[in-house]
Amino acid sequence: MDNMELTETFETSGERFGFSDVTAVFEPYKNFSVKWSRTQKRADFQVTDYMMAAPFEAVWGMADAIFAKIRGEDAEYPQAMRDWLESRDFLRINRPVYIGRCDGISKGSRGENVDLAESYARLVDDGLVEENPDIELRWVGIRGSKVSETSVLMKTVQINRRLDIEDISETTIDCVLLKQLREIELGILKGYPRESPVPLAKEFIMEETASKELNRMRLKF
Repeated sequence: MDNMELTETFETSGERFGFSDVTAVFEPYKNFSVKWSRTQKRADFQVTDYMMAAPFEAVWGMADAIFAKIRGEDAEYPQAMRDWLESRDFLRINRPVYIGRCDGISKGSRGENVDLAESYARLVDDGLVEENPDIELRWVGIRGSKVSETSVLMKTVQINRRLDIEDISETTIDCVLLKQLREIELGILKGYPRESPVPLAKEFIMEETASKELNRMRLKF
């Protein structure tokens, strides 16, 4: 879909909600985002370009949901959009673009001292997570005290490079990674709830140990 088709889709949807002048363009945002400005009859949209390859019904449904929200209605994003965002095609097309927009991200899971793939394998072996071939693990420089950044949509976990040190404990690395994987497990869209996994006793013990080590490093979950 190009900008002309996007505008036509939003125009048609907007007419049903009383908007007579509608424009829409794709924008290369790093994170998934749709922005808009409006007056009583006019609306202008900037839509994440991660939707360019989406099926027509997903974009159409997204437009309807946004206009409904603008009009104060309680609207959820459609199943077609959810299916697209959780599809392998979405990841195949868009994740390389997303990673290219992340400053200072590593090329893989292996850092100078710690391999996140080994941490992931331990979590799988311990039964704390199920192996997911779609998960991407990377290191990244993060300003401030955050230990990680996670894109649930792109199924990509980025861990603060300050944890890539020789004397970091496996427990801390595993706990930080586990928390990010839990976010991905819970799903993508607000209003699209998944059953939250019940923390195991081992998770509480891990978090207690990890919190102490992170506090000494002036980092936090």
